[in-house]
Amino acid sequence: MRKGSRTPRVLPGPARRSPAAGPATEAAQTDASLREILHQIKNHLQVVASLIGLQAEAVKDKAALRLLKDSQNRVRAISLVYEKLYQAGAATRIDFAGYVQALIIHLTHVMATDLHRVRIRLDLQRSPLDIRTAVPCGLIVNELVTNALQHAFPRNRAGTLTVSLRPLAGGAFRLIVADDGVGIPPRIEPQTAKTFGLQIVMMLTNQVEGTLALKRGKGTRFAVVFRQLQYRSRI
Repeated sequence: MRKGSRTPRVLPGPARRSPAAGPATEAAQTDASLREILHQIKNHLQVVASLIGLQAEAVKDKAALRLLKDSQNRVRAISLVYEKLYQAGAATRIDFAGYVQALIIHLTHVMATDLHRVRIRLDLQRSPLDIRTAVPCGLIVNELVTNALQHAFPRNRAGTLTVSLRPLAGGAFRLIVADDGVGIPPRIEPQTAKTFGLQIVMMLTNQVEGTLALKRGKGTRFAVVFRQLQYRSRI
């Protein structure tokens, strides 16, 4: 080599994939990314719920305060879906029975329900649901349970609130929220109700292509039959 000459630089060739970096590794990385997205969505929804709670602290009107609290619970009901997905390590499906149980525990806590006076009976069978079905159905449960806890047992009336979830033949599911309380007024029908909660229930029932039946008698019984939503690929 001549004096003063430089050592030639060797340009790096194309990166070689590690033998371990195969489809399984790529799938694991994708799952980790999805879990992080789920975690972020859950956190963002919890921030929204907290902001509503802070706003509620400045409200003196009882009716307005209840509306804010109801909205806060709706946001938390959605947040809980993403929390369950994250905890299960699943990207799109949750055990809806476990979700319903956690949601009811949350509602009875925030509404300070006297569980000695109002008994909660759960009859929940394992029901895996896609997130696109679980979110609207979770909000349906939130509205019906909230309505029962607020109105079915006035003046320290004792009773039982029953929530049932069962898979049916043909891939359908039946959700029942029933109580033995004072009953819903005869003038109120879900299809024509003016109350915001029942309007939400009807809207979401239609969204999941389900049916809603109301039975009166010794209390109130709502039954929603729905199927897993099927979406066509957009690609």
